[in-house]
Amino acid sequence: NPDGTTAGGIQDISVAGLASQARATTTATLKGNLQSDAPLITGGFDPTSFQTAFATSNFSTSARTFDSLGKAHDVSVFFTRTGTNAWDVHYGVDAGDTGGTPGALQIVGNGTLTFNSDGTVATTGGNTASVTFSGATAQTITFNLGTAGNLDGMGQFASPSGINFVSQDGFGSGGLVSLNVDSRGIMTGTFDNGQTRPLFQLAIAHFAAPEGLTPSGNQLYRASVDSGPAAIATAGSQGNGTIVSSALEQSNVQIAQEFIDLISTQRSFQANARVITASDSLLGDLINIIR
Repeated sequence: NPDGTTAGGIQDISVAGLASQARATTTATLKGNLQSDAPLITGGFDPTSFQTAFATSNFSTSARTFDSLGKAHDVSVFFTRTGTNAWDVHYGVDAGDTGGTPGALQIVGNGTLTFNSDGTVATTGGNTASVTFSGATAQTITFNLGTAGNLDGMGQFASPSGINFVSQDGFGSGGLVSLNVDSRGIMTGTFDNGQTRPLFQLAIAHFAAPEGLTPSGNQLYRASVDSGPAAIATAGSQGNGTIVSSALEQSNVQIAQEFIDLISTQRSFQANARVITASDSLLGDLINIIR
């Protein structure tokens, strides 16, 4: 399960066709600076088009978000200074993404942002975007611009406006690219959308008398009356050992010692062969003397 718990019984593991399901964006975080002495915009923000929105905002940026189908969409964020330490924030998307006219601006949310005299956030209001992208389910995106009294989001200082960090919690669908097995036998998949999640947990069979297992060929063994039935559990539990990932079991044969034993056996054979040859020679001489 996504929370790490296991579900279901023992079954064969197959990773063919495994994919990471897309997740729609629900939250986005912006960190950066808004210029404290930016000029006030005469007439305020004009959302008629992208052109007027850019012209009537002091600063704009965008956040890449995902819908429920995993398709990426850019949400434009417009900051307009309205007074001392006070800003309006507007969120817009290309209307073509929602079934409207491509290239037209569709405002999907707004909010406010005020700052303290030290540049930290004082209050935030609204700052959510509600949108239904074409073919996807409706979604609401909450924009985190910082917490009161902290510099963990947007700040307001005399330097030029800019964004240095954007994050969000959505992602597109992805295919499996690699697997990793930890010491508990949990197989974790890594997908090409950057996500990782646990997929399976290996089951281990434990026998009361493993020496009683019956060979079945190809280095495989099966349970027998002597071995007792298999006790199925997970790694590190009920007497089972842990798993070492990406490792081959080492042979229990010491190659150096085997070579020493082989040479010793060869020498013994040669010595015994000489004894037999000498005995044959003596017996031959004895027979000749008798004759």
